[in-house]
Amino acid sequence: MTRTSMVSHAAEKMHVSRVRNAYFIAHLTNADLSMLSDFEELKKDLDIVNKCYVTLGRPIVLDNTNIFIRDTMLLTPAGQKSLDALGPLYGISKIKLTKEEITNMDKLLEENRELFEEYAMRDAVIPLIHANYMEHFNFRLNEFGIPITLSNLGAKYVRYV
Repeated sequence: MTRTSMVSHAAEKMHVSRVRNAYFIAHLTNADLSMLSDFEELKKDLDIVNKCYVTLGRPIVLDNTNIFIRDTMLLTPAGQKSLDALGPLYGISKIKLTKEEITNMDKLLEENRELFEEYAMRDAVIPLIHANYMEHFNFRLNEFGIPITLSNLGAKYVRYV
């Protein structure tokens, strides 16, 4: 949170507090976060929902910024959990790799950097777009932020309508 002082047009002194919120979005956070070098330190601040790491209630505070962690796996319907199923909802298809390429990503990076980067970017863009859509839907229900689960969002919708 940052706090600044301003003088209004009526010469009254006002204090303005700003809270910085950021979201870490991933599809299958238990795989992504566990690869971080400081995961052992980070995991004490995480909650687990259906085998996915998220932040419930309190965010992680880093450099005066509130970090909320969301997993788009929790924001997809049952039976449609993969990025292959999620991407086409937004007109984006997941890039197909062979099983050998997937198990040897370091080799793919070395031999075909362009394909490696395109694959990585697409796998990052699909959850980002989906999270933005979920945040927009949540905002239309007079709520702020990216919801934690699809059932949580559905319950808000039922109360709102």
